[in-house]
Amino acid sequence: MILEREGEDLAADLSQDIISDCSVVASLCAAFTREQKGHGSLISCIIWPQSNGIPVTSPTGKYVIKLWLNGFFRMVVIDDFLPASLGDSKHALHVVSNGDPSFILPSLLEKAYLKAMGGYDFPGSNSGTDLFCFTGWIPEHLFLKGNPADLSLDLAEPLSLWERVYKTWQDGDVLMTLGTGVLEDWEGHGLVGEHDYAIIGLQEVVSESGRVGRWLLVKNPWKEGGVWSGPPFMDDDDDDDDDDKSEEDFDNPGSGSDEDSDSDEDAYPEELAQPTSRSAFWIDLNSVFRYFDSIYLNWNPALWNHRYDWHFNWSLLSTLAKPSATEHLWNVPGCFWGNPQYKLVNKSPSPSKAWILLSRHLQRKEAFDRKNLWNKNGHISLYLFAASGKRVYQSSGYLKRGPYVDSPQTLLRVEVPANTTYTIVVSSQDLIPAESTHSFSISAFTSIPMLFEPVEEPYPHISTVQSSWTISATGGNTESREYGRNPMFKISLNQPANLMIGLSIHAKPSRDGKSVGKAITTENTASPLIHVALLHSDGGRRVHTLTRNKFLANSGEYKRFFTFCLAERVPAGAYTVVASTYTSDQYAPFTVTVGSSVPLSPTAGLTIIPNEDAGLHTAFSKCRLPAKTCSIRLYMTRLSKGKIRVVKKTTGEYLRIGVWENGRKRWTAGGWSDDGVGGDEGFVEGVARLEDVDLQPDREVGETWLVVDSMVNEGSASGSAPARRFDGGFEVTILSDNVVKFWSDWVETNT
Repeated sequence: MILEREGEDLAADLSQDIISDCSVVASLCAAFTREQKGHGSLISCIIWPQSNGIPVTSPTGKYVIKLWLNGFFRMVVIDDFLPASLGDSKHALHVVSNGDPSFILPSLLEKAYLKAMGGYDFPGSNSGTDLFCFTGWIPEHLFLKGNPADLSLDLAEPLSLWERVYKTWQDGDVLMTLGTGVLEDWEGHGLVGEHDYAIIGLQEVVSESGRVGRWLLVKNPWKEGGVWSGPPFMDDDDDDDDDDKSEEDFDNPGSGSDEDSDSDEDAYPEELAQPTSRSAFWIDLNSVFRYFDSIYLNWNPALWNHRYDWHFNWSLLSTLAKPSATEHLWNVPGCFWGNPQYKLVNKSPSPSKAWILLSRHLQRKEAFDRKNLWNKNGHISLYLFAASGKRVYQSSGYLKRGPYVDSPQTLLRVEVPANTTYTIVVSSQDLIPAESTHSFSISAFTSIPMLFEPVEEPYPHISTVQSSWTISATGGNTESREYGRNPMFKISLNQPANLMIGLSIHAKPSRDGKSVGKAITTENTASPLIHVALLHSDGGRRVHTLTRNKFLANSGEYKRFFTFCLAERVPAGAYTVVASTYTSDQYAPFTVTVGSSVPLSPTAGLTIIPNEDAGLHTAFSKCRLPAKTCSIRLYMTRLSKGKIRVVKKTTGEYLRIGVWENGRKRWTAGGWSDDGVGGDEGFVEGVARLEDVDLQPDREVGETWLVVDSMVNEGSASGSAPARRFDGGFEVTILSDNVVKFWSDWVETNT
């Protein structure tokens, strides 16, 4: 049993057998390659005991391995026992050095890593993540395939990638591995699908004609795996023509042009004719982009002069300081209210680059299935905003974002202009809001000094209330005549405050007004467009009619899933919050969340204003008479206090209503102005209301009649515009504490 070995072929000599840890073995191959190139110890030095930096055999059989786990280098203790297959000497349950099976250093490193991951029944990872754990080097995942329209993928291009990595790889400052996607046997040309490979060599060769060949020496870590059988080894001339692409095609890896010139044999490295081992092969750069899905780069953090680290917990059931205050927001599409956010400040007069690395920690073993320690049910991403370091509440308007990946790490490369402050937002999709809190580390790597710190929450004091748009509580948008039927809420402030009011939908919408409960997690064009407004009101009462001066703040255009408004320096008092949908025929549960800059006392905060008909008797009638003035008799057996609302849906008509008792006008609303246009200021066109009307029984005041008077506005104050016929068609609703009945048909009346 030895821990040290000399030779130049160690990386190409390691192999994976029946354990599904190709990413681990590929990582070891890439790391040992760097050491063999003379760039110093990188992976051999993470095991103890040592002598002068060289690992030695432990007399106790115990070893300590240093791995980067959950934001720090941590100690993993193992013994020297390795698993064996009972009665089967042909297969190994650990990584093996084929040239010298007694060399067990790779096996011990593999054992330590798999111990941290839960055991030898390892479900697989990616080699960028594994190398990050072994070395702490910055992982970068580049996609070689994908939809070019998805800018978040930041698809790599052959020449630009080669220029980034070639010199750096020669200097030993980047490790490289590859990953395939799903491949059928016939389309892989010897490559294995959903498998990781190590890059153990790069070479440029210039032919006599001046053509540059860019080649990668790739190692298949699987003992039983094949090697690349593509050009120049392919026997099929048609395939040769298809895969041998000219230099111009390197900028367009997916073109698949058949008009390329024949390959230059002298452009191939000499080693190509003699593969270094049965599991290593040369492949041209263009073929890498054609047949592999991903390339994983791990960069030496010493390339950066400055590093800033933050470690944080993110409980998806409690995204802000107040426990469970905004749990409904954690998976609302487009909502960033409770997301961890950081500001990146470049105070220098010169622009500079920065890399932001987000790393998700391993979860508690008992919280997740052992085969799912990284919780691959979810995805993470980073967003960049030009928000001057202020908190961001919606995902729209970003400058740049990374793809949502199920890997534990994601990297965002940023160019920071001089004297600029950016906001970085951590985002997730479909993470399990499990029993345990999700833990992360976020790191910024910069060439010049910068400031990198959490963004302060300007509205730390939270109040929430849940409600629903239903058939009896929905009134449409701010232009609707029935806007006052929308759900409303009273917010009381004991002292001046800055407010943020958010409105979020947390269930799929319905058109039948019934309860719906399935959470919305993906964009759905059928989901309501929503809006929230903060209104001046008489002590936080229900608002029935809108005028411009009633708006204290509103969320602007109607949006889906989540919207918000901000109100600065709001005086102490009571106000009304209105939640509305663009149309009045959509129903869904929702939540209103108010964030305040000052504490909300128990007597303040957010409370539901009851619907207008709550606890009251309702009487409803439609009038279809084409008459200017119509009336109907009301009947009560007891004194009733009520509200009367008349809605006329025809545009250009104004209303006034009155209640006559025994032939005498008692209550009126609407009125007439001097120019003959009906409707006092404060009334919505086509809607007239009477509030707090005392309706007395006939035995006390005689007959009681409701009179509705209409006036057409033809756009001419002089009255010269031609008259048009009244179309009738208004609706009357009476809400009262005792029963009120319509006691006759509608009749035309002269007033």
